[in-house]
Amino acid sequence: MFASEARLVRRTLVRALAAFRGAYALEVYLLPKSAMRELNRRFHGKDAPTNVLSFTSPGKFPHPDLPDAEYRGEVYLCPPVIREREESMEHLAVHGLLHLLGYTHAGKRDTMKMERKEKELLKRVMGNE
Repeated sequence: MFASEARLVRRTLVRALAAFRGAYALEVYLLPKSAMRELNRRFHGKDAPTNVLSFTSPGKFPHPDLPDAEYRGEVYLCPPVIREREESMEHLAVHGLLHLLGYTHAGKRDTMKMERKEKELLKRVMGNE
């Protein structure tokens, strides 16, 4: 259903993760608007689809397929919403990844730190490093 987006997201996250030490595992799901709306309603109380959601893993445990990697959690992307909003799939994939790695935008300082890291990783991902 989202084959070209899946290839783009995979390439993006592999390149972005190369900037971090350690081996990390995560799961990424590309969802239609209806499924993303349900997740957003269920976990955030917002009855509308959104572009990206991240859910961190509770504690450190290995992924069954990658026992040497630290499992960080799940990123959900909604290509239809991303296209409608004319947003970047690469940017939102990196944004979701950073949430799994502990970055937030809870306060101004956290937001600035996260935005700097996003810019750094997007340069790497886009080959402008």
